[in-house]
Amino acid sequence: IRTGQISCGDLSKYKKFVKALVTCDNTNLNILYSIDGETLGYSADSIDGTKDISIGRKGKTIQFQITSDVGVSGGQVSDITLVYRDLRID
Repeated sequence: IRTGQISCGDLSKYKKFVKALVTCDNTNLNILYSIDGETLGYSADSIDGTKDISIGRKGKTIQFQITSDVGVSGGQVSDITLVYRDLRID
């Protein structure tokens, strides 16, 4: 599953993406992210409950991809919370 490009309201401004909090009930999920359409980076394995994924990167958009090596029957992602702040200077 891949989300669309998330711009957090203003596509023209740069943001500092601090972290993402992902809540799910499956221990075999991998969470990857991409800043401004670049190659996907970081993988968080073994998520059960809420996982804090540190990002700490600047960009205009972010996209998430959720994958599993063994299938996701019965599992679900219930929430993705993105912590970011707008940057006034590029």
